[in-house]
Amino acid sequence: MRSAGSTVNDIADRNFDAHVERTRYRPLASGQISTRKALFFFVSQLLCAASLLYFLSPFTRIFALAVVPLVIIYPFCKRFTYWPQAVLGAAFNWGMLMAWAEIQGEIPFAAVLIWLGAVAWQIGYDTVYAYVDAKDDVRIGIRSTALLFGQHGKSIIMFFYAATVLL
Repeated sequence: MRSAGSTVNDIADRNFDAHVERTRYRPLASGQISTRKALFFFVSQLLCAASLLYFLSPFTRIFALAVVPLVIIYPFCKRFTYWPQAVLGAAFNWGMLMAWAEIQGEIPFAAVLIWLGAVAWQIGYDTVYAYVDAKDDVRIGIRSTALLFGQHGKSIIMFFYAATVLL
């Protein structure tokens, strides 16, 4: 699902990525592959992930399916919120919640705290990437935590890393 998330991100951002220094050579942005082929690849990734549902308990299957909307909406969050890194963190760390669900048949509060710690970590490190793209993002109209945090970024990123350790 993490790879599927990366693929859908590249599909959704293909027109933006072509105008961003760091991402302009991605296969879709540079025209190396077509959107149709990328969509086929995305569907293939979803089908591979879906085949693994067979091996999970019914509770975990439902929980696994609940992440699909997060994976799909993540790249579009950059268009309407300054917090796409939080959605990315929620989706990309979902597997740890699924592991708790499968092993214990429930998701205890401690598991949610650990997951929130991983989300905080993802916000921190993905914000660093966002600072690399900040000038391009302003120019093309994409939002990120880097633009939200501005000059206070180092302090706020440090806060998220501290939250990671605490959680």
